[in-house]
Amino acid sequence: QACPSFVIVDEAHTCVGGSEKGTQQRYALLERLAEDPARHLLLLTATPHSGNQDAYARLLSLLHSDLAGGPEAGDQNARRRYADRLAKHFVQRRRPDIADKWGDAGAFAKSMKADAPYTLTGDFQNFQEDVLEYCLGVATRADGERARRLAFWGTLALMRCVGSSPAAALSALRNRLGGMAEETALAPVLFDEDGDELADTDIEPATALDREELAELKALITRAEGLAARFEDDPKFRELVRQVKDLTAKKGARPVIFCRFITTAEAVGETLRTQFKKHEVEIVTG
Repeated sequence: QACPSFVIVDEAHTCVGGSEKGTQQRYALLERLAEDPARHLLLLTATPHSGNQDAYARLLSLLHSDLAGGPEAGDQNARRRYADRLAKHFVQRRRPDIADKWGDAGAFAKSMKADAPYTLTGDFQNFQEDVLEYCLGVATRADGERARRLAFWGTLALMRCVGSSPAAALSALRNRLGGMAEETALAPVLFDEDGDELADTDIEPATALDREELAELKALITRAEGLAARFEDDPKFRELVRQVKDLTAKKGARPVIFCRFITTAEAVGETLRTQFKKHEVEIVTG
């Protein structure tokens, strides 16, 4: 009721998600505000279409009532009004369009891809195999549909952490002692979701403790502590060091290394400082 005549909505795509029926309070608010034809509404988003056609239709409906039903709604006249209205406002500009206009082929860096395989050996290989065996046992003992799903998701999330680094494995195993995790906490870690509420997908989850596994879990934690203490021997980290040496010494690059979990980033950064003493190594997490 007291809203001004000009409204700016940042990250507008986060206001139109939700179920097929309706949505959330943010969308309901914007829908009411957009009903006033005299109000100016500026929607800012770098990702207007996430692949969810319903959410995209809701976003467009805030611009004009002709766009409310979507491209297939109503009779032929309604569909024509939709197409005509959208054509007036829809602009897509791609990177090649800009590069061609500038006439500078070197304006944007060219992407270079290369796989750098590594082979786990010794204690690091044995640890990963034993955690996998432990996970199979947890999943096998689970009784009931929900318990089986939680056990399956929980052990998958745990294996993601183990595959990231010994530090992430140690954190995840310790967190597992904290008890039961809900599906809502596990799903973002498993499926790399980055939803409207910005879930903490870079923190190792508690992954559902089974009463029978306590001694086995504590033994794995002790082994993870030992591996984390000698991270410089990790075959995955050794391969990373080879890649960084090539990038810094031969190519003159200053590489940015992305890690799946915060604890991995911290372990990688701290250990790289001991390997590259002439370089400045910064750890950035969020």
